[in-house]
Amino acid sequence: MLPGKCRNGFRNEIRGTDVSRLQVTTFHAYCNNLLIRSGKQFGVLDDKDLWIYLRKRLRELNLKYFVRAANVTKFLDDLLDFLRRCQDELVGPEKYASTCNSLRAENCRSRGSVRVKRPTCSATKKY
Repeated sequence: MLPGKCRNGFRNEIRGTDVSRLQVTTFHAYCNNLLIRSGKQFGVLDDKDLWIYLRKRLRELNLKYFVRAANVTKFLDDLLDFLRRCQDELVGPEKYASTCNSLRAENCRSRGSVRVKRPTCSATKKY
């Protein structure tokens, strides 16, 4: 349901218009309904589902530098926060990989080693 101000403003905009076939929905609800109508089988993961999914498959991530067995919960919380921030800024896999490769090359040049700095997207900066 739309918030009060938005709903009332919308009602005022459409007065006198035939709204018998009008559908008002959020973008996400529209996409959800579109997938359902097209017969696609899918599920929506909330934060808890995603956390559990990652926790069960943590070994498959083959992480070498960032996981401390004593604090896996904090690591996964931080990882999910980082991924949400990258998503908010539309940082996709290609851009992220490019950033990682640039940081790796820069780090190798400056230190003469293959150790990789922790890559970040600009969203991880505190405002």
